[in-house]
Amino acid sequence: MLPVSYNDWTLVSLSPWPFALKLAGVLVVIAACALVVWSYRAARRRWPLGILRVLGALVVMGFLIEPALQLRVVRKVRNRLAVVVDRSRSMTLASTDGRSRYDLVLAMFEDGRDELAALGESHVVELFDLEGPLSAGSLATAPTGERTDLLGALERARDAGAGRPLAGLVLISDGVDNAGMEGVGRGTLSAAAEKRLQALGAPLSTLSVADAQSFKDIAIVDVVVDEFAFVHNTVEADVRVEAAGFGSVSLVMTLKREGEVVGAHEVAVQEGESASVQFKFKPDEIGEFVYTVSVP
Repeated sequence: MLPVSYNDWTLVSLSPWPFALKLAGVLVVIAACALVVWSYRAARRRWPLGILRVLGALVVMGFLIEPALQLRVVRKVRNRLAVVVDRSRSMTLASTDGRSRYDLVLAMFEDGRDELAALGESHVVELFDLEGPLSAGSLATAPTGERTDLLGALERARDAGAGRPLAGLVLISDGVDNAGMEGVGRGTLSAAAEKRLQALGAPLSTLSVADAQSFKDIAIVDVVVDEFAFVHNTVEADVRVEAAGFGSVSLVMTLKREGEVVGAHEVAVQEGESASVQFKFKPDEIGEFVYTVSVP
């Protein structure tokens, strides 16, 4: 048998009894032990007798609980970050500074090279265009796409992971979609598009390369929190938010666990600056839970 290198451990109970029965048994033993020790309060040898009774109680609780040390091998699997780049012909249009929208995209990748490398240490960063996987060589070529189906591209990027968990999606586009994503009113989503977006099952961030003067966005840019937490211990989550195109704005940030609100903070964000909020909460039960932070 090959040697196994364990890197984690936890305490478990091997007793087949239900948790409520084990808890009741432990409480009875503690109460009985306390009563016996109290009865020795006036005895000459109360300390030796009390210690012996406590040790005996610990042995009895050991039989009730049957504690054991469980050794584990924990390996972290890097999840995916899918970056979808709009390479349709509308991306060749000029921006306000004379460069094409796609030139702005290439500049984003060049300026963010270090950030992408840092993301690659904790995530598998995958590139896609509107048709499918995108290589670094193809990224540098001029866009020629005839059809802009942003939702379809996001769904293909989501499904391309071969079972690897998806951390999030990033869409870089001018927002011009000609596949029926827009609703009745200008700038709105159709009901079908909203359902498809909700079905993506992962956070979606967008980067616009359209006219910056008309660009408005509120973004949670960073969340710092431990991946593991202990029941009834305080957990701190530091969240940083930015707003563009709104001037000075007051935002209400909400923390939810499995869709249930567990905290909210109001924060003032200045144009061109970021603001930070710290959430504190105590998990009240064991298990895996999804916590989300959102702004309106």
